[in-house]
Amino acid sequence: MIDAPKVAGDASARAFLNKLHPGATWASLRKGVTQLSPLLRHDLVKDGVTTDILLALIAAFDRVPKAQVYAVIGITEKTSNRRKNDVLPPVAADATLALIEITTLAEGVLGSLADAEQWLVTPAIGLDGRKPIDLISTRAGAEMVKTYLMRMDYGVYS
Repeated sequence: MIDAPKVAGDASARAFLNKLHPGATWASLRKGVTQLSPLLRHDLVKDGVTTDILLALIAAFDRVPKAQVYAVIGITEKTSNRRKNDVLPPVAADATLALIEITTLAEGVLGSLADAEQWLVTPAIGLDGRKPIDLISTRAGAEMVKTYLMRMDYGVYS
């Protein structure tokens, strides 16, 4: 059975994401990505997330080095610049959306974007001493980071 309100939300989220540009704010990115249903997220990854969303994410970060974001996404800055106004390959699109989702989750758990960014680049005991940002490039790693954030939110650190 189709959930009509969710479909309408998907259409507005897709339209919203298509309007994002490199100068978009973190609040705009967060809002657009958190409104995605799993099916629309799949479609966006498959059909392509624009490089504008990646550039807006990089611009929103103050404490995460640009090179580290590109390493997580799996493309170089040069490739990103060449592909302006184009779509990212599916793996890079998935990693971009995962980084936005996880940063949003971390912001909710830790209280601010600055704290979330700092947490992303700091080795975590619950992740075997790995930096959360280094795990986001794969689906399995991203899921581990999300699970760890949920455990932190509930006060279960080990």
